[in-house]
Amino acid sequence: MTILEQPRIIGGVTGSLVGVTTAVVRTADVAVLIAPVPAHPRTGEHRLHVRLARELTRVGVPSLRFDPADGGDSAPSAAQAARYDGDLVAAATDLLALHPDAQLVLVGFGDAALPIARSLPAVRTAALPVNALCFVDPRLATVRPIEARGLWRRIIGRASPTMEALRDDSPSLHDDERIWLGLPDRLRGASLHVATGHDLHARELMRTLLAEDRDWRRALRNGERFRSVDGADAGYAQAGHWRTLVEWIVQQITHRRRRAR
Repeated sequence: MTILEQPRIIGGVTGSLVGVTTAVVRTADVAVLIAPVPAHPRTGEHRLHVRLARELTRVGVPSLRFDPADGGDSAPSAAQAARYDGDLVAAATDLLALHPDAQLVLVGFGDAALPIARSLPAVRTAALPVNALCFVDPRLATVRPIEARGLWRRIIGRASPTMEALRDDSPSLHDDERIWLGLPDRLRGASLHVATGHDLHARELMRTLLAEDRDWRRALRNGERFRSVDGADAGYAQAGHWRTLVEWIVQQITHRRRRAR
């Protein structure tokens, strides 16, 4: 199958952003914005953004990937006043201009998950129709998620060190923990989907949230919207692992809309 892609110049908050969209006959009710990590290019680590966009094209799901103001081919001058939330809104608006009757799906790999979560209020303020958030190997650098809850903590009903760090209300802590822990409350009807593979940090963080946080467990439907791709490497290089991830993403982001028809 020939994949046709088109360059886009997006009017970001701090200047012009460079993006690439896929030309596709849409068969789903969604359009996917593959959000970059701040200061990184639109291709993503291990070209994961490019690979996912082309897989989505094959099943009739359009997508847009873009360079933030401080990364890739976007104007260097824009980096001095980079505003990720504004750039995300601009890119989403550009994508929906191409597909005005579509619902928006935000996809983030690795370190992109937290900036997406942080930007969600801005996306809502712009009245964009967010249908779902889908994260692959989300990382929260300020928390050590591999400190398991030991037997004694379970007996006395005490949370694991990870959850204690996330729930710490000390004003000296970074807002990242509060934003991530409170994400289920900010969904406002959008669905949340998370997959993990090689990344121990991401895998243990999500397993801890599922085990110990009621809101996260409810958002992920008691694990129905969580997928662990066991044995996968950082770039999902093995065909079987990649196929498992892609098929799961497609099923998750399109199934909800199909049921509503």
